Amino acid sequence: MPYVLGAGTAEDIAHLPRQGVLGAELQLDDDDTTLLEFVLPDRFPGGPELPVKVNWWRLAPGASTPAESHRVHEMWLLSAGEAELRMGDETLRVRAGQSVFIPSEVRHRAVSLGPGPLVGFAVWWEPR
Repeated sequence: MPYVLGAGTAEDIAHLPRQGVLGAELQLDDDDTTLLEFVLPDRFPGGPELPVKVNWWRLAPGASTPAESHRVHEMWLLSAGEAELRMGDETLRVRAGQSVFIPSEVRHRAVSLGPGPLVGFAVWWEPR
């Protein structure tokens, strides 16, 4: 499996063409906070290109994602943990078992509240 170190943003990884699983560890802060992410393939052997990109990610307690916005819509399906999610002017408390839709170009940032990691599966796609 390819492994990418030192990517600047999740979007840097999101737009790489790939046919296999891409594992990435994103450096988020100067204090060694990282976001562990695995991005699934754009296509499977013999299959069509997928109209979405998907990934699985894990964020340690107390860590946060970068405050970012991007051109794609994004859906998070949370499987573990709890977080405070700042989305535009709104702040939400989200936890395992919930899903969140983040529209394109909306600035967002999540802080993992612990006690365990925040774990999620994300799907993103270009707006129509």
